[in-house]
Amino acid sequence: MAPNPALGLRSLAIAATITLSGILAGCGHADDAPVSQVLTKESLSSTTAAPTSADAFPDMASYREAPYDLYGVVDSPRVQGFAFTTPDGLQCANNAYPRPEFEWVSCWGARPDQGPGIWSVSAEQGAPASVEQLAPEDVETYGPPPPLLPPMTRIAAQKGVSTCGVSADGTTACRVGDHGFVLTATSTTLF
Repeated sequence: MAPNPALGLRSLAIAATITLSGILAGCGHADDAPVSQVLTKESLSSTTAAPTSADAFPDMASYREAPYDLYGVVDSPRVQGFAFTTPDGLQCANNAYPRPEFEWVSCWGARPDQGPGIWSVSAEQGAPASVEQLAPEDVETYGPPPPLLPPMTRIAAQKGVSTCGVSADGTTACRVGDHGFVLTATSTTLF
């Protein structure tokens, strides 16, 4: 299988906010079939389920639009996207560098439904979302965390198609094209 240049670019872009060198280990594109799953620590070995999770993506039409100038990350090399912190402490980022077809969105931090440790949940153009545990040595912060995205607020990429939002109950949802994830305190839903 030929290497995917977007994967290397994603590693570089995340490093602008946090170094997550283990985030891409084992990522691959076996096929383009719709994949959907709700993951718990008991079902981590599951790889596919019925493609209904995209239907669970919240309608964000009533959410306030976040001011992009507060959340945008455009002055860092190889980054054209946004970054924010969720009310429950996840850090999330999007990047559409060098072109929108390589766009991805990711959130990382504690996921109580997955078990102890730091978890990364990611989606990208052309590939279903994934979740993986990060080794402590793979997590290094640079500067303060990105600003808080308050409940009932959404942000959309200025370059690309990613959208993320936080609901009134603290659910974080992100999507890029046909793929994304919904994160509650008790579940991780991927599509």
